[in-house]
Amino acid sequence: MIHGFQSFDPDLHVTGVIFNRIGGPGHLQYLSKGLGGRPKIAVLGGLSHNADIIIPERHLGLVTLEEHQLGAENIERLTTFIEDNVDPDLRLRTTRVIQPLTPDPPSSTTSGERRGGERIRFGIAREEVFCFYYPENLEFRERAGADLVFFSPLHDAHLLLDLQGGYLGGGCPEVHAAKLPSNVTMRQEIKAFIEDGKTVYAECGGFMYLTSGIRTTQGQYFPMVSIYPTVVRMLSRLSAMGYTEVDVASTAGGLPALRLRGHELHYSKSEHDIAHDAIKTIYQVRKRLTGTPRSEGYNYNRCLASYVHRHFGSNATFAECLVSGA
Repeated sequence: MIHGFQSFDPDLHVTGVIFNRIGGPGHLQYLSKGLGGRPKIAVLGGLSHNADIIIPERHLGLVTLEEHQLGAENIERLTTFIEDNVDPDLRLRTTRVIQPLTPDPPSSTTSGERRGGERIRFGIAREEVFCFYYPENLEFRERAGADLVFFSPLHDAHLLLDLQGGYLGGGCPEVHAAKLPSNVTMRQEIKAFIEDGKTVYAECGGFMYLTSGIRTTQGQYFPMVSIYPTVVRMLSRLSAMGYTEVDVASTAGGLPALRLRGHELHYSKSEHDIAHDAIKTIYQVRKRLTGTPRSEGYNYNRCLASYVHRHFGSNATFAECLVSGA
C-alpha cells in the first residue's frame, strides 16, 4: 500500500506513515522493518486497536455525526491517544504547510435564477434521519442558483415557508420508522407540496419516506408520506450495493436526456411495481460490472425519486435543471 501511494502519482510526495490498528509494539517494529530501504519514508508511529475511540456501526455502515457527536471528552481521549503513539516532532520535521486549496467561486450568472436575479429557495431535509449527502451535490445546487435552507421531517412541526423546491437525501428512515409517522403535519405538508407541482428530488432514504410506508423485518408497518403507492420492506441482507450508471430520459418537467453516475446501498426493496399512468420511470440504471439495464427513477408531477445516490459532479446539467425547473 505504501508503495502504491508513493508511486501512483509522481506529484504526491509521501514522507511518513502512521500504521493503524496494530497489535502492539512488536507488530510496529515488524512493520517498520518491512519498509526495508524504502527512501524518504519516516515511521511516525502506530495506533493499536482502541475500543474507546471506535465509531459505532450499523447495517448501512458508520453511525453518522448527527447521532454520534464528537464531544469534548471524546476529543480529549483521542488527543491523548495520538500524542502517546505518534511522534509529533518527527511529523513536523518531515512535512510542511502549503497553501490550502480554495474552490472556484460560484458563477455570477446561474441558470437557476429567476427573472430579476431572484434565487431559488430549496429546502434540504437534514438531521439524523436524512443525512447521507455528497457535499458536492449541495454545492452544485448553490452554483446553479439555489439558496439552501435546512429542515427536519422528524422534529419540525411544519415545512418551511416560501420553498420552490425540496431535496430528501439518503439516510436511515427505517431506524426512525416508529417516530416519523407521529409528525403527521409534516407528512401532510410534504405531500401537499408535491401534489401542488413543486420540484422535489429524493434518493434512497428520501424515496422510502415518500412511499406508503415501511415494513420492518419483524413485520411492523409504519405509514409514511404516501406519494408512491408501495410499501418498502426491510430485508436482513443487502438488496443492492455498488456503482451505477444512470441514463435519464427527457421529461415534460424540464429534464433533458442525460447520463449520470452514482451508487446504491440499501437493505430494502419495494413490494409493488409503482409505475403506472401517473408515475413514470425515467431512468435506465446499469450496474458498473453487469451492464444490464433496469427501469427506475420514479417521476410523479415534478417529484423524482430513486434508490440511486447520484453524484451531480458526473453531470452538472442535472443540478442546473432541478434548480431552474423549480
